[in-house]
Amino acid sequence: MKKIMINAIIVVFCILFYKNADAAVVFGMNENTAINNIITATIEDTGEEIQIKNMVSVQEGQAFNLSQVSNSGEMSGQGNIINIEILDSLGGLPEEYNYNPYAVSSDNYNIKVDGTGMAVLKVVSYPDAADASDVQSTAYIAVNGISRSMGNYDIYTAIENINSTILYNGIKNFEEAYTVYMDYYGALLLSKESSTFSTDADIQHDGISNIWNITNVYKFLNARNLLQDYFGSDRFLLQETVFISEYEGIALKFGHEVTENDLLAYSFYKEKEYMPDAGITLYLTITNLSGTNTASKEVTVNKGLDWVNVELDGQLKKEDTYKAEVSGMGDYTSQAEFTFTFIFENVNKGAFIKKKTVIYSGIYNGSKKGNAKSKTRYQCVAKSPGWLKIKLSDGSSGYIANENVSFSESAIGNIVSIYDTKYSYADMSRDLKKMAKLYQDVMELSVLAKTADNNNIYCIRLGNQNAKKKILIQSAMHAREWLNSQLVMKMAERCCKSYYSGKYNGTAYKKLFNKVCVYIVPMLNPDGVNISQYGLARIKSPSLKKLAKRLGRGSYSRWKANARGVDLNRNFNAGFRKNNSKGTKRGREGYSGPYAFSERETKAIVKLVDKIKPKAVINYHEAGRVIYYTKSSSLLSLVRQKTGYRPVRESISGANGSFGDYLTKKGITWCTPETCSGSAPVGHSQFYYEWGKHRDMVQAVAKLYY
Repeated sequence: MKKIMINAIIVVFCILFYKNADAAVVFGMNENTAINNIITATIEDTGEEIQIKNMVSVQEGQAFNLSQVSNSGEMSGQGNIINIEILDSLGGLPEEYNYNPYAVSSDNYNIKVDGTGMAVLKVVSYPDAADASDVQSTAYIAVNGISRSMGNYDIYTAIENINSTILYNGIKNFEEAYTVYMDYYGALLLSKESSTFSTDADIQHDGISNIWNITNVYKFLNARNLLQDYFGSDRFLLQETVFISEYEGIALKFGHEVTENDLLAYSFYKEKEYMPDAGITLYLTITNLSGTNTASKEVTVNKGLDWVNVELDGQLKKEDTYKAEVSGMGDYTSQAEFTFTFIFENVNKGAFIKKKTVIYSGIYNGSKKGNAKSKTRYQCVAKSPGWLKIKLSDGSSGYIANENVSFSESAIGNIVSIYDTKYSYADMSRDLKKMAKLYQDVMELSVLAKTADNNNIYCIRLGNQNAKKKILIQSAMHAREWLNSQLVMKMAERCCKSYYSGKYNGTAYKKLFNKVCVYIVPMLNPDGVNISQYGLARIKSPSLKKLAKRLGRGSYSRWKANARGVDLNRNFNAGFRKNNSKGTKRGREGYSGPYAFSERETKAIVKLVDKIKPKAVINYHEAGRVIYYTKSSSLLSLVRQKTGYRPVRESISGANGSFGDYLTKKGITWCTPETCSGSAPVGHSQFYYEWGKHRDMVQAVAKLYY
């Protein structure tokens, strides 16, 4: 046995145990070797049976001494002599304690851990100047040496790096808090990975709590306490809850903007890495004052902001007084009350913008989403005394001030003129662009294809593109029949203008076009229309101009084909070139083309048919005031009823490559109303009569398939 006599004349002695004490819960204790009950062992040299009541686990290479911890135990006192023995011959210890008397060594009253395993110290107290037989008290303590390979060495090194100067003087500003936290966080991460490290440094001695003040442990705990005191002095508290509207919910207003201090505090409380550009995520609980209605969610407040918008769940959309409470930044909560009320009135109207106005993401500190241009219309879904909630083209919502806006159709002027006596491709293109801008809330304009002369084949989509039922209306397949383009353009404008207020046979337009989507191709053959109206003057391509000159021979008004001299209504694949004596030679009319679907125009309309798979097609031609069809249908009956035209049945076996023949082959219901009397091109004076017959044709067909 090795004996060391210590003349303890200091006031406080470092006793890690207490006479008759229960098993200790000590900083760094390995759970596998903790003494939960008193261990009995035998000193083999003497046969004496001993009881070990206390254990401490210490990192290999670390040292401690009896002055680093203190208690008012009976073994300490002025003039006492302490005798410490390292017992090198013990028997009866359980194997799991890995008994190793060489795991520790001592130098004066310093105890150093040299290896792994458990050593046992015998500590005897004698009164000063007494003989060796006058023992005042004896106790046994186990020291468990922990291997550096377990990662604790890195933990202790990290703790040692914590700035001692700042800890001694206290944290005064963000820079010092940041310095301490970064070192503290590094040690914290390592401690979480270790199976032996614990920040609980309490040793219980019959109810008396003693702190094991090993320097590193003290430094770690001191850093944590100082950080907690520093962050607690300027808490991020909820100051006010502002009710905005039933759509935007509430705004949580805090005492100050989120600063780097708050972000560092959030990292500390959450034990996470400091993210200088991140936000603070808080836990929000909303409860009505009677406690019958509660909802919870997480909200994030970004750096530089002192507020955040929170949408209200459905169960909270009741007029009542509520309490909003936030937590998540330390051991405190903050709360504020708000009163829910309905501010907006739900509507479904067209809001015509008379003057450019800003579109905001919200009415409370909302960001700018863009501008609502003058002479445009948006779908207004809700309105309040000061704001309108509108639906944008991308499906999202925005808010505009309730000024310079009109809900009246009278504020919207007409675009398509019924007095234009030669409604041209240029007129139609201009009107379509105006309509697409103004009625962007209900109409979509697309280009199906480019013609040989680089003109656009336009298509209007009116209504819900996801509707299960779709209708197709086309006109001006034949060049000289251009009056029909003006007719269907005016029909489309009427539907758009009265979309929110109009009704057909008791059903609102918006309901009709939500279930039935209508596609309108107002001018399938713009090249041919230009030739019929203006001869060679508006043909851009030199080769096409040369061809038209040869085929037209100076007479162009009755031109029927496209600019390539192909009759589009003979270019489809059903009965192509059958019984067609004119089908082999280019000309103003009748030529079927080199092969079926050879022309860009027919390819475009076929591609559209394949895409939308229409329930029915109205194929406008002129003239004669008759209706061509192959099979009787409710569509035929409707068109006949509205126009008074005479139906003319065509033989299916007599197919000759027309659009109607193609639709019959596809199994699609169709009819061809031939407007006007006489022969095309007809005089514009007939427009007004035809307008009276066809003005509601789109709505009527939509209602038929509604």
